[in-house]
Amino acid sequence: MNISPKSLLTKTFAAILVASQLTAFGAGTLSPKGGQDPLKITDHNVDIVINNGFAKVKVGQTFFNQHNQKTEAIYSFPLPKSASLSEVTIMMGETVIEGEVVAKTKADKIYEEEKNNGNNAGKAEKNGYQDFKFYVANIPAQSDARISFVYYQPLKVDTGMGRFLYPLEEGGTDEVAESFWTSNSKVDGKISIDLELKSSAPLSGTRTPGLQPLTKDEKPDQGYAKLHYEIDNGALDKDFVFYYRLKDGLPGSVEVIPYKESKDKEGTFMMVVTPGEDLKPLNNGSDYLFILDKSGSMSGKIHTLNQAVIKSLGKMKDHDRFRIFTFNNSCRELTSRWVSATPANVQNGVKKSTKLKPTAAPTCTMD
Repeated sequence: MNISPKSLLTKTFAAILVASQLTAFGAGTLSPKGGQDPLKITDHNVDIVINNGFAKVKVGQTFFNQHNQKTEAIYSFPLPKSASLSEVTIMMGETVIEGEVVAKTKADKIYEEEKNNGNNAGKAEKNGYQDFKFYVANIPAQSDARISFVYYQPLKVDTGMGRFLYPLEEGGTDEVAESFWTSNSKVDGKISIDLELKSSAPLSGTRTPGLQPLTKDEKPDQGYAKLHYEIDNGALDKDFVFYYRLKDGLPGSVEVIPYKESKDKEGTFMMVVTPGEDLKPLNNGSDYLFILDKSGSMSGKIHTLNQAVIKSLGKMKDHDRFRIFTFNNSCRELTSRWVSATPANVQNGVKKSTKLKPTAAPTCTMD
């Protein structure tokens, strides 16, 4: 990531968001052992909006540099597996630093240059889906620095029950990392969490195990709830888990959540399909349709495609059925309409699939 720096002062700033391999810690500040104590965390604010099966989470964290010289803060946050980081902002006094994506090597270079020149700088690094590390350089002595970031996360709704988890617990820390880092996860001020739930279906209730909301506004029939939680002088060492239950007997639903960054850019959407409780289980087998691209663009990838088909066919039961089509400049069926997934038919399908070779451009029509 690259940073598009913005400042209310006349200085040079850089903030970078990059991907790299790190060890996962829980939420909190980190400092090398034998060095300075980790910076104090003076507040931790979370704003959560759950829109049907999709959550937007905005996190705000304020550090205080209690030391008598400039220092670097490292903040660790365990990101959920399915989450996608959207934006990062760092504030030091009247200085605002905003981040965007560039190559890791370039980001590291910019960050080190700005830090060594005595400028305010920020960098975030991702450890796969496990966590983010946010580096903030040259925080003035006896001064605050505030970092805020936004991430989006799809949620699972199973048999009418939705679950959201805000991760704070430590995870995946190895002994080497523990021997190097000292972690501080205690908030000297307040932890506050605001959660707003919007559902297209009526609700039957909400629940937060181990934590009671300070205030709440619930309208179950309208599929709406707004809750506020506060913890004074708490520790960032326990996950926040929120459950909501849809009204019983609801039919299945499909929600489409569109997103468009600006008018001149293409938009995207996420579709959330929630099966209804009235959906009967499939006890008599399922039908599987394979449409395989063997056009020239599959050169170098056709082996991976074949392996996926082989693996899928191998997991079918005798009462399942399948059809296999291929396409490039024409469409061809490798099976004779629907065939049962007997061992002989599966073996025959595997043989035909493994013979695929990439050729020309794609079009396909079928019955």
